[in-house]
Amino acid sequence: MDRERRAALLLFSTTVIWGSTFPTMKIAQKALLHHAPGTEDFAGLFLMTLRFIPAAILFALLFPRSVMSLTRTAMRGSLVIGVLGV
Repeated sequence: MDRERRAALLLFSTTVIWGSTFPTMKIAQKALLHHAPGTEDFAGLFLMTLRFIPAAILFALLFPRSVMSLTRTAMRGSLVIGVLGV
């Protein structure tokens, strides 16, 4: 398979996986609200945490050099943006 075709296939696969997370998160949020009423304020945040922590761990395992090359300043800035959403 040539590089261009492989790149297109990988991009398509990524788009399908990313796009499928929207209905999946909606279903999970409805299920969480059904089984734990009164959690409307933090249900989305909880589900996003469950989604992004494994993704960050997987990224660190697949690309350890990228993670290890981050400076303290870059890491601090990333944490501020991630926590505050700024």
